[in-house]
Amino acid sequence: MRIDQINNIYETYKKQSVSKVQPAAKVQKKDEVALSAAAKDFQSVYKLLSTVPDVRQDKVSELQERLNSGNYNVKAEEVADKILSSFDIKG
Repeated sequence: MRIDQINNIYETYKKQSVSKVQPAAKVQKKDEVALSAAAKDFQSVYKLLSTVPDVRQDKVSELQERLNSGNYNVKAEEVADKILSSFDIKG
């Protein structure tokens, strides 16, 4: 058995000096937001679109009048073509 190796083990258990950590200096930084020109354009268009009504009342009233008077006739072929065109299918 080698005793000099035991001395190395004792060295690891000796009290080690610990230095105090200095606190970091406080940095006062404010959050900033920068919008691109495209984002500003999008925002202005979005505001304008929010004022446009969802229902086009002129079209609705016209169709109601045509339905009530009996003048609203739709061909089945036209309906089928519209349905197929919504799926990118040509009839």
